[in-house]
Amino acid sequence: MAARTQTPEADRLAALRSLDILDTPAEERFDRITRLAAARGVVLLGGDRDPGSADRPRRPRGPALLREPLVTGPPFIRFYAGQPITSMDGYRVGTLCVIDRRPREFGAGELALLRDLARIAEDEVNHRELSLALAAWRGSE
Repeated sequence: MAARTQTPEADRLAALRSLDILDTPAEERFDRITRLAAARGVVLLGGDRDPGSADRPRRPRGPALLREPLVTGPPFIRFYAGQPITSMDGYRVGTLCVIDRRPREFGAGELALLRDLARIAEDEVNHRELSLALAAWRGSE
């Protein structure tokens, strides 16, 4: 668990970096989640980090949507839904996002699917965190 000596945002970014999942090659375990979503006709937004910051997730919200480049320009997003992904120590380290170029209704079934897929992604992220901690512990022995 990260020591809480910095600001909460700095701690969250440190937790995210410690997972070693930023700017890494594709991984089959996460690609599976994308294929499952695509099979249900949803599109996952990949790389949801702001171009100005390698670590800051984009979260289209409220009036900010009117200025959001992905809404006002290509790919002209008209639907967005997201579910947070949390590390073992409680930091929100990402979001599983569903987007579409057309407005759509998001029913209870789709919301349950998004939550399930985000939970699978969260389990994979936390599995990686446990594996890294175990490897570090073994290395110190």
